[in-house]
Amino acid sequence: MILNYARRDENRKFVYYTAILIILVSFVLKKYILSTENKKYILVLLSVITIFDVTYNSYLLMKNYHTSDVNEYKEYVQEHEGMIRQIKNADNNIYRISQTFTRNMKTNNLTANYNEAINYGFWSISGYTSSPDEIQLKLLHKLGYRQNGLNMCIVNTSVLGADSFLGVKYILSDYPVNGLKPVSGSDKIYFNPYYLPLAFTYIDNQDEIESDINPFEFQNRIYSKLLGEKVEIYKKLDYEVVQEGDLSQNRESKYKIFLKEGENAVYGNIPWNSEMNAVLNVNGYYETDYSKWLSPSVFYIPVSDDDLEAELLIKANSSYDVKKDEEQFYALDLKLLEEISNRIRKNEANKLYVENGKIEAEVNGEAGANLILTVPYDKNWKIRLNGKRITANLFAGCFYSIPLEEGINTIEMTYLLPDKILSIILSVTGFGIAIYLMVRERDKYNEQ
Repeated sequence: MILNYARRDENRKFVYYTAILIILVSFVLKKYILSTENKKYILVLLSVITIFDVTYNSYLLMKNYHTSDVNEYKEYVQEHEGMIRQIKNADNNIYRISQTFTRNMKTNNLTANYNEAINYGFWSISGYTSSPDEIQLKLLHKLGYRQNGLNMCIVNTSVLGADSFLGVKYILSDYPVNGLKPVSGSDKIYFNPYYLPLAFTYIDNQDEIESDINPFEFQNRIYSKLLGEKVEIYKKLDYEVVQEGDLSQNRESKYKIFLKEGENAVYGNIPWNSEMNAVLNVNGYYETDYSKWLSPSVFYIPVSDDDLEAELLIKANSSYDVKKDEEQFYALDLKLLEEISNRIRKNEANKLYVENGKIEAEVNGEAGANLILTVPYDKNWKIRLNGKRITANLFAGCFYSIPLEEGINTIEMTYLLPDKILSIILSVTGFGIAIYLMVRERDKYNEQ
């Protein structure tokens, strides 16, 4: 145990402690083996050395790995469990929940704690795993939640158009977002009135959704395809680069964004060529680390209804290597999003049942209609439409889109564990070999 600390330069002394302890134990053991008269004293000495070693290691572990925020963590857990319980008690339907804060937000709003949904028992759009499903990460990235490395997307804000498409009905947030409605009984639970159901029908116009476009235009294409007509829920905003950043002169970048009238949620995205290791000040409301590990790409810009302009300041530590003239500032038209979401919700599936490894849906179909299930594609899902095995299409390269027949359609999806039969055969074979070897060794022992 002590040896582990030697990997840290500041704790190299533990290498010498470990070496001394090994020599001491070896000397005592040698005496124990050779001695015939003083074994009990040597046993006592060995016990003392062992107790010292265990105690000292425990001290080192507690010194290096103790936490001083146990009470804060306890309060956070109780608060989070209470919020999820409140939501589920009031609404037992099928939906997703997202959040703008987690247990550990580190400095300037960054976090890697994206698995809280597993702990608190709700469906989320975020996750952090060593073996992620790549198509999910790609879709989230296109929607504005930047893919960070190979393991996760940065979901620490609410991109409202994306959340609504993904079926996020509630958002846990420690700050208000234009368009979200506070839920009575909590100052951190918000209802998303624009959410889409997890299963609904649409008429596929066969138009391809361009993927090599910015997140806001990509979402415009998503909603256009769902409606079968061109819509722009995000409107592009004009902006001005008031001041370009310069490290040599310790000068920060400054942007001025010109806002539109109406009910809007405003977002920005400043693509970079290389990480700037910057701090982004958003309209004087908050700061966030930006253009670095764990940082977002799309960010929310808080504005008031009577604001005509918003301002951004970027103070970089590495460079000001932004993709010039590719900065994106958009206003999400909340009135239009409300109208569109209400239209789409009229096409919600009649019934939807989801449990681990099984999905059932019932929907009234018409000519040319498709059922979109915002369930990520996986080759191990087996689909039956009205009792017949089918192969479904994909929507936005990720979700299932199932062509329907006229009349009532029953959809059944079953998840089959990959290589289940092979795994059982290998397990049984290994168990049989182990028993055979044990019996053979026993027989050899008996013969001796």
